[in-house]
Amino acid sequence: MIRLIRTLAIGAIIASATAPAMAQVYVNTAPPAPIYESQPVAPGGGYAWVPGHYRWDGNQYIWVHGHYMRPPQSGQVWIPGHWVQGPNGRYHWREGHWRAV
Repeated sequence: MIRLIRTLAIGAIIASATAPAMAQVYVNTAPPAPIYESQPVAPGGGYAWVPGHYRWDGNQYIWVHGHYMRPPQSGQVWIPGHWVQGPNGRYHWREGHWRAV
């Protein structure tokens, strides 16, 4: 029994390590202009504001409200995600990420 559990655990680790990245979604229409959101007071020290953005739900753009997050390590800043128009004229989302300063 323990051998079976160990084998399954190793298989799960290998599968997660080799899982493909999320598929890129391409949209034919540009996203609407961003919605202005007033930035509320931070819930505490060390929080970074992650601005709102549009996401594609398969049929239309949906606004995702901004929120505060703590960086995974001190000395990092949030680089917001954004929509990029490719050479084919279609748009795809480039994820936001943390970057050291």
